[in-house]
Amino acid sequence: MARGMRRVSRVRVPKGKRLEQRVRELEAKLADSVPKTELETIRSNLQSKIAELQSRLSESVPKTKLDATKTDLQTRITDHEQGAS
Repeated sequence: MARGMRRVSRVRVPKGKRLEQRVRELEAKLADSVPKTELETIRSNLQSKIAELQSRLSESVPKTKLDATKTDLQTRITDHEQGAS
Protein backbone atom coordinates (compact mmCIF):
# COMPACT_ATOMS: atom_id res chain seq x y z
CA MET A 1 0.00 0.00 0.00
CA ALA A 2 1.22 3.47 -0.76
CA ARG A 3 2.25 5.62 2.10
CA GLY A 4 -0.45 7.99 3.28
CA MET A 5 -3.33 5.86 2.01
CA ARG A 6 -5.48 4.44 4.66
CA ARG A 7 -7.34 1.23 4.31
CA VAL A 8 -11.10 1.82 4.50
CA SER A 9 -12.90 -0.89 6.35
CA ARG A 10 -16.53 -1.51 7.04
CA VAL A 11 -17.89 -0.21 10.25
CA ARG A 12 -18.04 -3.13 12.57
CA VAL A 13 -21.13 -3.43 14.65
CA PRO A 14 -20.47 -5.03 17.99
CA LYS A 15 -21.73 -8.60 18.26
CA GLY A 16 -24.14 -7.66 21.05
CA LYS A 17 -25.83 -5.04 18.84
CA ARG A 18 -26.14 -7.54 15.97
CA LEU A 19 -27.73 -10.06 18.29
CA GLU A 20 -30.16 -7.46 19.63
CA GLN A 21 -31.11 -6.53 16.06
CA ARG A 22 -31.64 -10.20 15.19
CA VAL A 23 -33.86 -10.65 18.25
CA ARG A 24 -35.95 -7.63 17.20
CA GLU A 25 -36.30 -9.04 13.67
CA LEU A 26 -37.40 -12.45 14.96
CA GLU A 27 -39.86 -10.89 17.41
CA ALA A 28 -41.39 -8.88 14.55
CA LYS A 29 -41.79 -12.05 12.47
CA LEU A 30 -43.32 -13.83 15.46
CA ALA A 31 -45.82 -11.02 15.96
CA ASP A 32 -47.02 -11.56 12.37
CA SER A 33 -47.41 -15.32 12.73
CA VAL A 34 -49.86 -17.78 14.26
CA PRO A 35 -48.75 -20.71 16.43
CA LYS A 36 -49.07 -24.03 14.59
CA THR A 37 -51.23 -25.47 17.37
CA GLU A 38 -53.70 -22.62 16.90
CA LEU A 39 -53.67 -23.16 13.15
CA GLU A 40 -54.35 -26.88 13.59
CA THR A 41 -57.24 -26.13 15.96
CA ILE A 42 -58.80 -23.69 13.50
CA ARG A 43 -58.32 -26.12 10.61
CA SER A 44 -59.87 -28.97 12.59
CA ASN A 45 -62.88 -26.84 13.58
CA LEU A 46 -63.46 -25.76 9.99
CA GLN A 47 -63.17 -29.32 8.69
CA SER A 48 -65.72 -30.47 11.29
CA LYS A 49 -68.09 -27.67 10.27
CA ILE A 50 -67.71 -28.61 6.59
CA ALA A 51 -68.43 -32.28 7.35
CA GLU A 52 -71.51 -31.32 9.36
CA LEU A 53 -72.85 -29.09 6.58
CA GLN A 54 -72.18 -31.76 3.93
CA SER A 55 -74.06 -34.30 6.03
CA ARG A 56 -77.02 -31.96 6.48
CA LEU A 57 -77.01 -31.16 2.77
CA SER A 58 -77.04 -34.84 1.78
CA GLU A 59 -80.13 -35.35 3.98
CA SER A 60 -82.04 -32.42 2.48
CA VAL A 61 -84.07 -31.86 -0.67
CA PRO A 62 -83.58 -28.84 -2.89
CA LYS A 63 -86.40 -26.29 -2.55
CA THR A 64 -87.03 -26.33 -6.29
CA LYS A 65 -87.80 -30.04 -6.13
CA LEU A 66 -90.04 -29.48 -3.11
CA ASP A 67 -91.91 -26.68 -4.88
CA ALA A 68 -92.41 -28.83 -8.00
CA THR A 69 -93.69 -31.76 -5.93
CA LYS A 70 -96.02 -29.46 -3.97
CA THR A 71 -97.46 -27.98 -7.18
CA ASP A 72 -97.92 -31.45 -8.68
CA LEU A 73 -99.70 -32.74 -5.58
CA GLN A 74 -101.94 -29.67 -5.39
CA THR A 75 -102.87 -30.15 -9.04
CA ARG A 76 -103.69 -33.83 -8.44
CA ILE A 77 -105.84 -32.98 -5.41
CA THR A 78 -107.70 -30.27 -7.36
CA ASP A 79 -108.23 -32.64 -10.31
CA HIS A 80 -109.42 -35.41 -7.98
CA GLU A 81 -111.83 -33.06 -6.17
CA GLN A 82 -113.25 -31.83 -9.47
CA GLY A 83 -113.64 -35.40 -10.73
CA ALA A 84 -115.44 -36.46 -7.53
CA SER A 85 -118.00 -33.64 -7.78
